[in-house]
Amino acid sequence: MPVYEYATVYVTLETDWNELKKIGAGSAAAVETKITLWLPGAAEAQTIATPNVHELLNELGKDGWRLAASDGLDTALVYGWHGWPEVGTAVRQRLILMREAPDD
Repeated sequence: MPVYEYATVYVTLETDWNELKKIGAGSAAAVETKITLWLPGAAEAQTIATPNVHELLNELGKDGWRLAASDGLDTALVYGWHGWPEVGTAVRQRLILMREAPDD
């Protein structure tokens, strides 16, 4: 019976919400993509230099990793029309990858 190992990729999209308020709705906002990768046995996550998640997934796929699950962790935006100050959180997605564990 195969034994599997798992890795997790976090993709976070962030912007400066105060700056976005200044430039107004409908304007292009600067969005920064941050990607972190947790591999099996790692003491801490790696920050991935490329902001292109597809490039990372293609590289991981070459090493046998396959997508097992994906979910959105943070997607909340609160606009002024709710009656509260305008705030937002980063949009964060988690991708869980799996592959057969190499034989020891």
